[in-house]
Amino acid sequence: MIKKEIAIEIDTIIETTMTLDEFHDKFIEFAELNGSYCYGQFKEIEDEELQEEEVLEKILCSAVYFDDGVTYRYEQNYLETGFVICGRRHSDCFRTLYNLGKSHTDYKLTEGFVTDVNRFVDRVEARKVAIKSRQVKDVNVAYELYSKDLY
Repeated sequence: MIKKEIAIEIDTIIETTMTLDEFHDKFIEFAELNGSYCYGQFKEIEDEELQEEEVLEKILCSAVYFDDGVTYRYEQNYLETGFVICGRRHSDCFRTLYNLGKSHTDYKLTEGFVTDVNRFVDRVEARKVAIKSRQVKDVNVAYELYSKDLY
């Protein structure tokens, strides 16, 4: 059977109104005829067995962590020292710093992102978050995440 015929057969299965058992039988028959293997089994589950969908952390915006060794009273709990500036792109974060009369050379800095749970992550961790939450258009993004990968 060629691929086009397989696609037509799958469309026929999907468009047909049938019970779960009928669908299961048809699916197994189709898989056996085409040399495919079916892993796992269909099983009816009670409503109480259904689990809520996992809420995934998402990248919210670009951010730069500037560490000057100073503890800031209103900064995030997970930061012992320094502060985070957010922006649409990383250049916006630096522009904000410069507008405050500061220079990036005065700080140990880490480029990254802030997530929707207000957590700063570096570019490497951000890539993992973006892939897991399916925010990146291409799963083969580089080792680090860049804002251009998101939008």
